[in-house]
Amino acid sequence: MMNTDVSVISVFTPMNMLILMGGLTVLSIVAGLIPGISIASFKPIEVVRGTFRWKTKMVYSKFFIGFQYAITIILVGCTIVIVRQINFMTGGNIGFNRDFILVCEDFIPASERNTYRAQFLAIPGVEKVGFSRGGPIIGGENLSFTSTDNKNFSFTRYEGDTSFFSILGFEILRETKNAASGSTWMNETAWRKADLPENAIEFKGNDQFRIPLKGIIKDFHFTDFEKPISEVLISELPETSGTWCIWIKISSADPFGTLKRVEKTYNELEGGNLFNSQSAFLNDHIAKMYEKQKRLSGMMGWLSVLAIVISTLGMLAMSTYMIRQRTKEVAIRKVFGARNAEVLYLLLMNSLKLALVGFIIAIPVIWYLARGWLSNYAYRIPLSWTIFFMAGVAVVTVVTLTVVWQSAKAAYTNPIKSIQE
Repeated sequence: MMNTDVSVISVFTPMNMLILMGGLTVLSIVAGLIPGISIASFKPIEVVRGTFRWKTKMVYSKFFIGFQYAITIILVGCTIVIVRQINFMTGGNIGFNRDFILVCEDFIPASERNTYRAQFLAIPGVEKVGFSRGGPIIGGENLSFTSTDNKNFSFTRYEGDTSFFSILGFEILRETKNAASGSTWMNETAWRKADLPENAIEFKGNDQFRIPLKGIIKDFHFTDFEKPISEVLISELPETSGTWCIWIKISSADPFGTLKRVEKTYNELEGGNLFNSQSAFLNDHIAKMYEKQKRLSGMMGWLSVLAIVISTLGMLAMSTYMIRQRTKEVAIRKVFGARNAEVLYLLLMNSLKLALVGFIIAIPVIWYLARGWLSNYAYRIPLSWTIFFMAGVAVVTVVTLTVVWQSAKAAYTNPIKSIQE
């Protein structure tokens, strides 16, 4: 399910085997010690009355059912956190356009750029075609150097034409109107790192690194959300430079039909069936970065379902046993005037109290686990109260649906029949 390779042999080390044997020994001792203590401390009169088994079973049943509820709520809560974080990363605002943008990764010589552009623009449904050397999510060139004042810089640089800039829709915060050749956009983080004045038209890192500035663009997420936004430069693409990325903006009216036509034209230009191996929608590139998290979300979801099923079966067995033990009590209450709704409420509350105890135990555990997992991401969702609330409501709903029909059956049974039995 996680699509990973696991070496089983590496697990069986002497230390791991020692820990396993120790754990099994402790578990065996505990499993035998608790019943042994209960049997050793019994009172003969309770055995004669038939109440010994009822008391011991009720105590341990409540403990384990409450523990199951806590585990279930923890799994459900953690699943909600993972799903929300994945939705935040894959569907949130990343600072540039992402929908209906096709990226073809292939080297295109400068002499053939206009031919490719004209062929693609002639396709119905294609709105814009841009070229670049690198880009967000795809990757770019790294520029690292030390400035004259011994400050270390590391920039990610893309070179693109005006269509590339327009297709991705980077937000311009300030434009310098600098028309110099090779002028470059800086994101906010880079501008702050360079400590440039607001009206700067050039960045001089050292004698070898000087660039004319075109302006400031708003920060955007050019990698996954695990890393903080770093310094980015977007330079004009020289007319003589080859490119390795084609950016095709297609219409939302018939994206798949347009995709087929683009595929045909691309393969004709390339002279082979290369489209599927070199092209993908930008959204698909973004989704691919979070495949591991999606597999984890799926696994947690199935574990949550399994935990709910186990808790339901345990609750069903315990509720059946508890209600049978209290059948005469319910009958006597009804004889003395208790209404069916009051009896039903009394029986339900016993189960809901266990769920409440499990919920109280689960809250700090969910907070601790979720906080630790989210700390891996520079940009993450807040731990909202709704996460805990939804996890608790899910389990309480299951508990209520599981117990209510057994409780209703006991509440609406003829009290004379129950006393006679």
